[in-house]
Amino acid sequence: VFLIRTHRLDLISMPVLPRTSRRPGGRPFLLAGFGSLLLLMLVAGGYALTTLEQVRASDLTERDIHLRRDHALDRVRSGIYQSAIIMRDYLLAPDEKSGAAQIERFAETRDQTDRALAECATLIDPTESDALRELKSELQVYWKLLAFISVIPAENRVLRGSEYLSNQVRQHRAELIQMVDQVDAISARQMAASDARMNETFGRLRRRL
Repeated sequence: VFLIRTHRLDLISMPVLPRTSRRPGGRPFLLAGFGSLLLLMLVAGGYALTTLEQVRASDLTERDIHLRRDHALDRVRSGIYQSAIIMRDYLLAPDEKSGAAQIERFAETRDQTDRALAECATLIDPTESDALRELKSELQVYWKLLAFISVIPAENRVLRGSEYLSNQVRQHRAELIQMVDQVDAISARQMAASDARMNETFGRLRRRL
């Protein structure tokens, strides 16, 4: 005969593990910290978008000025060449009426070129305006040289005018074109400075973010 003894589990005698107590107010504090972080991210994002928009607007403005400045200089350069061609055509005019028409073309080209140079002056940094003032002064001398052709007596106009164009006018025209190129180089420097400022702004933005 085997005696089977059953052991009753005494639940009362088992040790009870203490519950982990939660600090009152811990959950609201965590939510507040997360909300602050989210707000900071939103502020930083808003600042980044505002800065990028300002940089974009500034870049578009600078590039528009650069294009207008280049276009004005191209018109000046074209006017310098075209005016000499017109006066050459004046020398070859078959009659006085045709010659008078060429003189009118010369006056129109001169006015258009002067307006283009005046427009360029409004688009150049004042600190870089010395070269432009010199170009304007020499351009007026150039107009006087070309205008002199129109007062050469008709009997020897072709011979004297052709020599005058080849010697006096051509040399001064080359000097003028060189001055235009110098102003063009100033325009390129201003565009490069604008790009440098934009890159600096992007650099500051990256460091802040």
